[in-house]
Amino acid sequence: MPQKVLTWYNQQGDRYLTAEEREQRERQRADRLAAQLKAAGIEPEV
Repeated sequence: MPQKVLTWYNQQGDRYLTAEEREQRERQRADRLAAQLKAAGIEPEV
């Protein structure tokens, strides 16, 4: 059954991300940063 979701937009018409979307983007950003550090010879701490 489809779920209804209330979506918020700012004055410029950009949609605010949900908590799950923000978490996913932050995880992806952290993964990209870790890959860049490894490529530079730096082992990131986990």
